[in-house]
Amino acid sequence: MMDMSNIKVDFWGEVNIEKMFDIHDNQKVEIYTSGAGGNNDNQSKASDNGTAERKPSPGPRKQFLFIDGRATVENVSVRNREKDRFLCYLSDHKMSMRRLVTNKSDGLNKVVLCFLMIWREKGLTVQQPSGGAVFRFLTEDCGLKTDVTEASYSNKIKEWMRGNDYDVTTYQGVKTCF
Repeated sequence: MMDMSNIKVDFWGEVNIEKMFDIHDNQKVEIYTSGAGGNNDNQSKASDNGTAERKPSPGPRKQFLFIDGRATVENVSVRNREKDRFLCYLSDHKMSMRRLVTNKSDGLNKVVLCFLMIWREKGLTVQQPSGGAVFRFLTEDCGLKTDVTEASYSNKIKEWMRGNDYDVTTYQGVKTCF
């Protein structure tokens, strides 16, 4: 019977070990990978627990509300200017202490939606800005408090923007800030 506690396997190309083997905790596995050409110069060695050691994938890039050509490149000067404009409006209308909620009829959400519509019209944001970017701008940059999650608010704000259904009176009041 073969001793299965130490296994050495050589592979060429990309390999997903977890799908190929049922590696148990007591097994020591050394896995060497290299490019398709068989060149062993740049080998990477797997750890003892059977998972390959590699740099973590960065995942999708965070999108920004105020863009500089692409949604993943932020226009900081525009963000700061529009943050000041937004906060000034909230202060003037005694809304700066309001909390973000997911109710469309809430006065703060009416204001947020109108600002988003004007920013979009002026080309400061993409046509359909990321709901997460809106939430982060409101909470991280503007300091608004909330009890709702980013995902929940993101879904609602995207839904409201898609519907293009905003309060005309609020829109006219917000438009005077520009």
